[in-house]
Order: sequence, then C-alpha cells, then structure tokens
Amino acid sequence: MKCANSFLVFVVAHLFNVFELPMLHEVYLRNVKVFLKRV
Repeated sequence: MKCANSFLVFVVAHLFNVFELPMLHEVYLRNVKVFLKRV
C-alpha cells in the first residue's frame, strides 16, 4: 500500500511537471517580450 501511494505521488508530480513547465516557459517568454518593449 505504501509503495502504491508513493508511485501515485510520483505519477501526479510527473504530470504536474509536464503541464507546468510549458506554462512557466510561456509566462517567462511573455514577461521577456513585455520587458523588451519597455526598453
């Protein structure tokens, strides 16, 4: 049971990273564009 729980946490964390990283990257690029426009 403990093993299954840790595996589930691993899968959820992996999915979260897969979806979160592109979003963070997009936000980062948008901020860079805004910054360049101001400069």
